[in-house]
Amino acid sequence: MAIQTKKIYKRGTSIVEMLIYLAILSFLLVVIVSLLSNLLNSQKRSNASRNVERAGIFAIERIVREIRNASSVDTAGSVLSSNPGVLKLNYTSGGASHNVRFYLENGILYLEEDGNLVGALTNDKSRLTNLVFYRILSSNSEAIKVEVTAESGLEEAYKSANFFTTAVMRGSY
Repeated sequence: MAIQTKKIYKRGTSIVEMLIYLAILSFLLVVIVSLLSNLLNSQKRSNASRNVERAGIFAIERIVREIRNASSVDTAGSVLSSNPGVLKLNYTSGGASHNVRFYLENGILYLEEDGNLVGALTNDKSRLTNLVFYRILSSNSEAIKVEVTAESGLEEAYKSANFFTTAVMRGSY
């Protein structure tokens, strides 16, 4: 007598298995989207920090270089001890008198040489919100203290930093 065995073939997946797979896939997608969102926000904060540092350091370096080359401050053409400040410096080059002027307009720092606009010293990715110049006089020297506040970004990626320096003018000691 031959025994017949019935072969049972299982085809496809059950609805329970399908729901488990979908739940696992959904969980993985939520984790991946969350990680990508955090990575994007981190990149925005990093860009804002970099833009603030660049704007502040570049502005301070250029102003200090011009202060060190200057022979005097044009007090009539400068706005000192207030925000937004204007600094107009006089210097001589090749026997001729020249001047440079730093001023803030709509968050952008501009430089003029002999009344001609040289250009913007900050880019459109950052803005300066505070620019103050203080004149420091002593019997033997003259110096300028500079305060700059730079900011960049929006909301969660907002960054702001203050920059301070003092530079002594040419011929002072």
